[in-house]
Amino acid sequence: MGVDNHLVTLGHHRIAFVTARFSATTQALDAGRRETSAALSLAASDGLRFGAPLYGPAGWADAYDGEVAAASGPRPYSPP
Repeated sequence: MGVDNHLVTLGHHRIAFVTARFSATTQALDAGRRETSAALSLAASDGLRFGAPLYGPAGWADAYDGEVAAASGPRPYSPP
């Protein structure tokens, strides 16, 4: 709950969650995310849950970036 609580105190209310698609720990981590979100009264953020390819193989970084970009949709403009 520490990371989410920290982000909420900074004013964030939509927090993305990225895990490896086929990791043995993904289900437990997602359960913890849902529990923490409920404890902090955050809206359900299942639309911000991303399954990235497993870390390591050639092209992993590009595949990961592509997954997150595609799933997160258009970004609001923020001046440089």
